[in-house]
Amino acid sequence: MSYLKNLAIDTIKIDKSFICGITTNTHDAQVAKAIIVFSQSLGYEVIAEGVETLEQEDLLRSYHCDMAQGYYFAKAMDSDTFIDFYHAKDSSS
Repeated sequence: MSYLKNLAIDTIKIDKSFICGITTNTHDAQVAKAIIVFSQSLGYEVIAEGVETLEQEDLLRSYHCDMAQGYYFAKAMDSDTFIDFYHAKDSSS
C-alpha cells in the first residue's frame, strides 16, 4: 500500500472479476465499495470494468463510482465504429 502513494496515476480500475458478482456476492460488493471509497479518498477517479447489467450499474452508482465500462454500454469496437456510435448517441441526447 505504501507504493500506491508514489505511483503516477490518477485512475484506479476495478477488475471485472469483482464486478460480475457485485449483485449476488456480498464479498465482491464490499470489496468494490471499499476500493471506490479508498481510491477516492486518495484523490483518484475509479472506473469499474465488465459492467454487463443495469443492476450492476445501479449498485456502482449508489457507491459513487466515477465511471464504468462494459458490454452493458457497448461491445468492443474499432475506432471508426466508435466515432459513428458516439455521434449517434450525441445526436440522440
